[in-house]
Amino acid sequence: MLNFKIEKATETDVEQIIQLWIQLMQLHQTFGTSCFSGFEKFQQDYETLMQARIVTNDNAVLVAKADGKVVGFVTAEISTSVFSESNNEIMLCKVDDIMIDENFRRQKIGYALIDNLKDWAARFDAYSIELKVFANNKQGLLFYDALGFEETFKTMRLNY
Repeated sequence: MLNFKIEKATETDVEQIIQLWIQLMQLHQTFGTSCFSGFEKFQQDYETLMQARIVTNDNAVLVAKADGKVVGFVTAEISTSVFSESNNEIMLCKVDDIMIDENFRRQKIGYALIDNLKDWAARFDAYSIELKVFANNKQGLLFYDALGFEETFKTMRLNY
């Protein structure tokens, strides 16, 4: 089993996070959607976003490191949701991106990232994590099912 640790990302991790983000965008392209074509032109914007998120406390940028190398990351933010039945606001943790280097999968890194994200979210009284996953991302769906995620909504898109 690989020896790795989960920690809050620092500015020195951004370059390696960007390389994993490129892997993520390339993976997204395999799911038959054109919305990720040309992602390269957004690489600088994503890098700027990561630099900003790393220095704030209301966004999570967690990395998994093995031998000093970033082999996985997750980004998330806290948001509020109002349920119409009770009109009570609840805090949610929304995952924006999660990616494990393809050479380091099946080492429990994703589980560790989500476990650490739960701890981070709990500090904001958020006891629920939400994310979006492509319907045909079979590997991702199996992973999220194994973690205990449940399908609650379906997002449908009309391209024109």
